[in-house]
Amino acid sequence: MYEVGQVLFIVLKKKQKIVPVQVVEQIVRKSLDSESVQYLVKVPLRDEPVKLGSLNADVFTRVDSMRDALYKNVCDVIDTMAKKAVEVASGEFNFQQDISPSALDQVYESTLNTPQALDEDMPQHNEKVQVTFPDGTVGNVTLPEI
Repeated sequence: MYEVGQVLFIVLKKKQKIVPVQVVEQIVRKSLDSESVQYLVKVPLRDEPVKLGSLNADVFTRVDSMRDALYKNVCDVIDTMAKKAVEVASGEFNFQQDISPSALDQVYESTLNTPQALDEDMPQHNEKVQVTFPDGTVGNVTLPEI
């Protein structure tokens, strides 16, 4: 699955932090009944390799697939929060609005094949960025350090 020397990108599930790692060892165990493969990875700022399987993380071989997965997760969380807010508003204030497919999904689909998605003008870590969503909502985002 992975090659020794290959660089992977993991997203720690608890911290939602992206960490690059390098496969430094592949361990294959064969028995009469099965075969298992374990990988040891070098993690930045650690002297000893760590078992990849022991990390509670999603593993990606490509930055673009990692970015797409994270973006989809963020959109799903925002959609869930918006639906819950509409449900509360409906119950408390007699608010009625159909929840149509998210405008964020349209933005996401349009950026999938755009080469500018990862250009050099991307903000750096700890830089505050103001984001305007298609519906006009403005949000402030601080990019975490990796």
